[in-house]
Amino acid sequence: AFAAKMSGPAVHVVQNYEEAFEFASKETSDGVAFLGFDPTSSAEEMTAAHQIFSQVARQQQASAYFVWMNPGQDERTYPFIHKIEAGVQPKSYEDHDVKIASLTTESLTAWVKSNNFPLVVEMGPNNFNRIGKSGRPLAMSVVDFDNAAQKKAIKEHMLSYASNLSTKDADKYYFGIIDGKKWAKFLEQFKVVPEDNPQMIVMDVPTKTFWQNSTYKNMVEFMKAIDEGEIEKQVATKPEKTGTIAKMEAVFVENFPWSLIVLLLLIFGMVFLLVPSADDMKP
Repeated sequence: AFAAKMSGPAVHVVQNYEEAFEFASKETSDGVAFLGFDPTSSAEEMTAAHQIFSQVARQQQASAYFVWMNPGQDERTYPFIHKIEAGVQPKSYEDHDVKIASLTTESLTAWVKSNNFPLVVEMGPNNFNRIGKSGRPLAMSVVDFDNAAQKKAIKEHMLSYASNLSTKDADKYYFGIIDGKKWAKFLEQFKVVPEDNPQMIVMDVPTKTFWQNSTYKNMVEFMKAIDEGEIEKQVATKPEKTGTIAKMEAVFVENFPWSLIVLLLLIFGMVFLLVPSADDMKP
């Protein structure tokens, strides 16, 4: 899938907004794409905004999806760049539809990187650290992913909460749900225990600071309590590993994926040294 993505066009062309949403929902890995439009631009004579959009798309092709809407079917008479996601209100580059006079490659790249996630992310080993280290705290609900009804209801609650925030407030956090059963051992350091789930937590991954109180079951009240200082900031207290093997495991996990690369290099090096060469095997 990755090879096909990289060998395809960096920008997919559509004729209307509906096609753009269909592309985002069916052709992307997590339902998110970036849509550009300029009624005065064409393939033969691209405007500055169109050129910048195409340049950023080429640079970010490995990690993001880009769509350009041709003029003709859309009635809007101004250029815009939107983050689109099925079932979620589009988000504008400038937070409202105005001419993109201040657009630069650098500013658009930064905006794409900070918004290249679903409004509510299902956290897992493939995305937790990447999102958690992207510049915002994580506001998450801890649920049992095996309980389909619970997971669906709480994700819808999170979507409703995040969708009704102002852009300024929404941009303070990345929102998500996390499997409290699968991540139980990890979440212990943040005072999250399975018997209290579902519950909510705000976590700053780089500093390991967090806000947690399992008595709150509503995101509105939980975030209000944090803002008003009723829930205080805490620092994670990771249980100390004992024994040589346990300590080695802790170092390995803490430095992943670089630790995996070093381990593989050591293994290949040992194989190279231990396997006799063709000359050594001659009679």
